[in-house]
Amino acid sequence: MALSIFAQTKKLHKLGDRERLYLQVASMLHDSGNYVSFNDHEIHSYNIIITQNIMGLSDGEIILIANIARYHTNELPNYNYGSYQRLSNEDKITVSKLTAISKIAESLDISHKQKITDINIVNSQDKLLLKIYSPKDNLLEQ
Repeated sequence: MALSIFAQTKKLHKLGDRERLYLQVASMLHDSGNYVSFNDHEIHSYNIIITQNIMGLSDGEIILIANIARYHTNELPNYNYGSYQRLSNEDKITVSKLTAISKIAESLDISHKQKITDINIVNSQDKLLLKIYSPKDNLLEQ
C-alpha cells in the first residue's frame, strides 16, 4: 500500500528510487518492535532497525529507515528526539515525507488484515482524494 501511495504521489513529494527503497524497507520492518513489546512498539522497531547491518544500505540510510519506522504511528517526527534531531535538514524532509506516506498506509491496514485491495489517489485542487477498493468490510480503515 505504501509503495502504491508513493508512486501515485511522486509529482508531489519529488522523491526518487532510493527513497522508495527506504519506504519499502521501513514498511517491512515497522512492526518488528511488536516482538519486544506491544507497548511503544515503534520505539522498539527503531532500536531493532538501528542496530542492523543491512547489505546495500549505509549506516546513514539505516538511520533514515529506522526513523520512518519510528514515526509510522500517531506520533509525529519530533525535533527534540536525538534520532530525528541529528538528521540533516534534507534528511528530515525525506523522513517527514516518507513518514506521512507510511502513516496513510498504516491507517489503511489498521486491522492488519489487508482488506484494501487497491487504492486510487486523485489530486483535486488542494486536496488528495483516496479512493479505496475492498471486497471486505472496511469500516475500521475508513
